[in-house]
Amino acid sequence: MLTRSLATPTPAAVDRATLVLFSVGGAIFGAPVESVERVLRGEPAPPAAGAPDWVRGSVAHAGRCVPWFDVQPRLHVPPVETVQRHAASRLLVLARGSIWCAVTVDEVQEVLTVDATLIRAVTPALRDASPVLGELLRNGMTVRVLDAARLLSPDEWRALQACQSGAQPVRTADAA
Repeated sequence: MLTRSLATPTPAAVDRATLVLFSVGGAIFGAPVESVERVLRGEPAPPAAGAPDWVRGSVAHAGRCVPWFDVQPRLHVPPVETVQRHAASRLLVLARGSIWCAVTVDEVQEVLTVDATLIRAVTPALRDASPVLGELLRNGMTVRVLDAARLLSPDEWRALQACQSGAQPVRTADAA
């Protein structure tokens, strides 16, 4: 989330970015905090009836059936089948307006607020081919900053919206 510092309304005010940092397939990513609805524990249930083919399961959260999909290929990291899950694995519920989706991450690390000028733009080719908007160096590691809305195409978001209407998951995940 980019915000203007309200403490001192001067030209020296700094744009800030607040990110939820998480790891997937050995890489570190950051999603704007306003695009993260919740972090949950648990495993997804089978997909709801009528879900698109790329939806691999569903999660019950806040009275809703939230479709779950495999985020690894979209982030260009090893597929979920080759990544060993462990106790720190979580389901990240992402929001684009009123539409939610869930993805499995290896670990949620922290919520971090940084000076937005520290986030370097990526090449147009990378930006166009992935949901990565920029990169941030943190403690000697690169954090790939995501536009969570670009994890899915507009058609995929519409398909999620359609499959969330009235669908019921098999079991509920617990808040982390």
